[in-house]
Amino acid sequence: MKGKLYIFALFVLAVLTGCRKQAVPDVVPLLPEGAPEMVISVKADAPEPKFTFLFWHKEDFDRGLKAEDGRLVQPYHVSEPTGNIGDYMEPDASTNEPSGEKKDYNTGRVYPDSYGIAVCTGYGPYDGVTPATRTDMPVETPDYSVLNVAEPGVGVTDVVVSQNYLEGSSIYPFDGNLEFFHPQIQLTVRATLAQTMAKHIKNVSFIVNKDNLLKSLKWSTGQSPKYLPSQERPDNDWTSTVLKENINSSDQKLIGTVYVVPDEGLTMESMDLTISGEIGNAAEGPYTPFSMTAPVAFKDDHGIDLTLELNDSYEILLIFDEDQIEITAVKVPWEEGGNVLVPIHPIPAD
Repeated sequence: MKGKLYIFALFVLAVLTGCRKQAVPDVVPLLPEGAPEMVISVKADAPEPKFTFLFWHKEDFDRGLKAEDGRLVQPYHVSEPTGNIGDYMEPDASTNEPSGEKKDYNTGRVYPDSYGIAVCTGYGPYDGVTPATRTDMPVETPDYSVLNVAEPGVGVTDVVVSQNYLEGSSIYPFDGNLEFFHPQIQLTVRATLAQTMAKHIKNVSFIVNKDNLLKSLKWSTGQSPKYLPSQERPDNDWTSTVLKENINSSDQKLIGTVYVVPDEGLTMESMDLTISGEIGNAAEGPYTPFSMTAPVAFKDDHGIDLTLELNDSYEILLIFDEDQIEITAVKVPWEEGGNVLVPIHPIPAD
């Protein structure tokens, strides 16, 4: 999931950390006479990707998405925009082309009846994340307590999920931001030759073990309920595309970007990469295939070990020398991504 859409400075996250949800009074007053009916809406300047928004009855949400007897709890409304929210514009009536004036994305759904309280959560991209299917029901039913992610091999998916939630009602409409984060760790792998390297390297690729790949997200209850990586893993490892051109010592060639998760818990200090390619004494060949598995240690500028956490991003550099591959890993900001803020607010119903 890429796009020039949602780079936000980390200080925004720090400011918002203390406000995890928007509170709504337990006692809801009567709707004032003549007050307009309100629908849930998303501001037009919200960023891509295409998000799915889930709206829950508060009592269902408070049960942790599943009742104690195992009964499936469903959101009372699921909203999937048909266009990129940030690009949603009112079409010109004469040409049916965007007029250039951005409009709010209207979910088309009013707040719950009887002035009940709704809870809003979300995830994206909606074309890369799908709810699991509950097969023990009379008919197959989506189960939003588990979200399946596109299988590696088809393409690793950069997923974002809301790490807070909002509460609102027709009396106290939503008026805040859903704050999204990446429940994975981004690794961008590049390669170069050491200045002393006289041999030639080409057709380089790397493999990430399936134990470090995301297959699904599971709703985690607790002090800050949200979707987190499950312990399920894909059936296969993930292999980057092969960089056909020769590696040189004058620049750093991009091999690929992959999104990983810790094999246990939510943090990790190292992981293995399997690196493959071909090596030759002359540019014209012959070349000999090679493959090796090496641990990647994540350290700061002072050589201190770092603990990787979800929503981190790292640049990994492979330096090919005569008889070894030196691997360095440096923490960097998300170039495209990071903390996504989606304003949710009301507009009058038509």
